[in-house]
Amino acid sequence: LEKAEATYFSGCASDDIWQPYKLESQIKKLEELGNEYGAIFSDTFLIDVNGNKIDGTFHTKYTPFFNLNQSSNYFEQLLKGNVINGLGATYRTLVLKELGGYDESLFAEDWDMHLRLSLKTKIFFDSNYISANYRISSNSMSHSPLKRNLALNSSCRSMKKFIGTNKKTDKIILSNIEGFADELKNNNSRQWLKWYLFLFFNQPTLSKFKKIISIIVKTIAIKIIHLLRT
Repeated sequence: LEKAEATYFSGCASDDIWQPYKLESQIKKLEELGNEYGAIFSDTFLIDVNGNKIDGTFHTKYTPFFNLNQSSNYFEQLLKGNVINGLGATYRTLVLKELGGYDESLFAEDWDMHLRLSLKTKIFFDSNYISANYRISSNSMSHSPLKRNLALNSSCRSMKKFIGTNKKTDKIILSNIEGFADELKNNNSRQWLKWYLFLFFNQPTLSKFKKIISIIVKTIAIKIIHLLRT
């Protein structure tokens, strides 16, 4: 992105495939919409490692809550999950650069960018054209516990940025972080406690305090039992 000089920016991973006329179609639509729209995206097909089509699409498999009839402001939907598959999107380069580019310290930097983008500009969803093939492999995040934990911690860090946008979305954000922290705990990641404490200090409740204490006590008890057995 730093070296990009063209008006429009779009990316495609080496194992994914654009559909014919993907760029031509999306750029033409952005030209019609005008500068009020900073990005356009579509759904994507799913393919396996051999290039064979898999049932469903990106939206039906990963973001079934996506509302096709929503307005061009997707911030609230994006908080529920990354409804924009970057493979199927085209952006105005200047808008991405004005946002400071991608936060490369995050595991899921595209989700973070889409959230920031949705607060800055309108985004158009093209429901008439599926623009790319998204490859699912055994090396994907869902098959790697380590990658999953990195993604969960990264998602918590990203969510944290948007607290204070408004009261309604703050509730969604804190709920997301709690869900991610629960999964980190279940995956035996050491990051869970940091996020539980963050939740408690941002939304202190007796139930959260009891939950933190209960988990700490159980963790210590398990370690003591393990030491005694060895």
